[in-house]
Amino acid sequence: MWGRDVNVLLAGLALQIAALPSGANPAPLADALQRTVTAVDRSGLRHAELWSYRIDNGRLVPTRYGTSSDVQLWSLTDLAVQYLLNRQTP
Repeated sequence: MWGRDVNVLLAGLALQIAALPSGANPAPLADALQRTVTAVDRSGLRHAELWSYRIDNGRLVPTRYGTSSDVQLWSLTDLAVQYLLNRQTP
C-alpha cells in the first residue's frame, strides 16, 4: 500500500462530501471516509511511505515494507488531506 494513494482516496472522499448539494445524505461517503481513516490510524503506519501486511497467527498485521525514507515530498499530501478533513468539522 502506498501512503500517497490512500491520501488521494481520502482527499477524493472529502471533496465529494463537500460538493454534495444541500439536503443530500453524506452518510455513505462519510462512513467510507471514517473507516479508511480508522484503518490507517490503527495500522500505526500513517506516515510510512509504503507498507504491506503479513499473516501472524491467522491475523493480518500491517508492516513496513522495505527500507524507504518517510521524509519525502509526497508526504505533503498528508497536509492537504488534513486540511480537507478539518474543513468538514463544524
